[in-house]
Amino acid sequence: VRGAQSDLLMREILAEMVARGKQVSSVEIPDVGHAPTFVDPAQIAIARQFFLGS
Repeated sequence: VRGAQSDLLMREILAEMVARGKQVSSVEIPDVGHAPTFVDPAQIAIARQFFLGS
């Protein structure tokens, strides 16, 4: 889970991590920095879909 505006985990680095890992996937939370707070219902929905697939 990456905040789209993160200045700590660059999008390119995350893409490389995903490419190297056999079971690695990622999701990006729009309009937030490095650590999403998950208080916004839209952020929660994105994370829920990513982790639970529903």
